[in-house]
Amino acid sequence: SSKATPSLSLSGGSISNAVNNLSGSTNCVIQNCSISYAGADGVESRGSTETINNNVITDCNQAGIHSLGSNVNITNNTIERMGLVLGQAWDEGLAVGISTENSTNLIQYNSIDSVGYDGIIIGNSTNTQIKNNLITYAMLMLDDGGGIYAPLGHTNLLIDGNIVLNSVGNITGVGNTSPPARSEGIYLDQGTS
Repeated sequence: SSKATPSLSLSGGSISNAVNNLSGSTNCVIQNCSISYAGADGVESRGSTETINNNVITDCNQAGIHSLGSNVNITNNTIERMGLVLGQAWDEGLAVGISTENSTNLIQYNSIDSVGYDGIIIGNSTNTQIKNNLITYAMLMLDDGGGIYAPLGHTNLLIDGNIVLNSVGNITGVGNTSPPARSEGIYLDQGTS
């Protein structure tokens, strides 16, 4: 599919989060942007009832999209090469394509390629849907995760129609000297239902 010409293009390694919606923001739309080389997250969103759609996010040190809000639709984004410089993410667990927490979020029709840790990680949430995403080459820098990873207890989590290929796992990034590296396509952990 073709991407629209960006309305906003951000590039440069000196910014921490290229786009940052603060707590309390509502009904914000981040759409048709091109974001590259953020020092941490490409997009960090803490608001609610938001749309993050049709963006191209590349070469950031941490997450492509890090959402801490509720009722957030994350759709049709292309995310490539996140968290691939070992030690650059302030939290190695966020060297991911998409990270989301809280409730009633939709992650759909995204393409994620080449990330240091998980393709998509879902924090403690309810009523979150992860559908029809393509994830290739997750877990390039770390292990014990997956293309899609749910590490905490969740309720009403729907994972449907996703394609996860080449979830690698890398034991050298975590100081583990006992192979094999642990990496799953879809990894449901600690009481997810």
